[in-house]
Amino acid sequence: MSGLTLERVIYASTATQSVPTLQAIAEIIAVSDRNNRRDEITGALVIGDGVFLQILEGARQDLDRTLARIVRDPRHTGLRTIDRRGVARRAFAEWGMVGAALKPKREIVMSELIAFSEADPDYVIDRVHAILAEERAALTRPS
Repeated sequence: MSGLTLERVIYASTATQSVPTLQAIAEIIAVSDRNNRRDEITGALVIGDGVFLQILEGARQDLDRTLARIVRDPRHTGLRTIDRRGVARRAFAEWGMVGAALKPKREIVMSELIAFSEADPDYVIDRVHAILAEERAALTRPS
């Protein structure tokens, strides 16, 4: 990847199934992680209130190929690119794809993420990192 310009894309789309099951979300993340690692793409996916917000990072041609595949995916519709720009470094370098499903009481966060994506994508990156950290902490907390 050295010598290639690194880009980040933030997009939103609407799930064709209003509330994807946890199993469906896990499958999306697993397949995305495998494909993205193969294609040198990194990123994060947040799902809430029937909306997908995804952040992808990689070389322009790899992102274009990945986005073309994503557009054809029947699990969602209405994909719109919110922000696309060159970046100096990856925000999700440790993951081919990592994801979080927002609980119903936190779905307002999805509206916030989409609203801020265009105006302040760095804020969105920070919020997604915080959401992922909360998800990991919840998984390791004793019941």
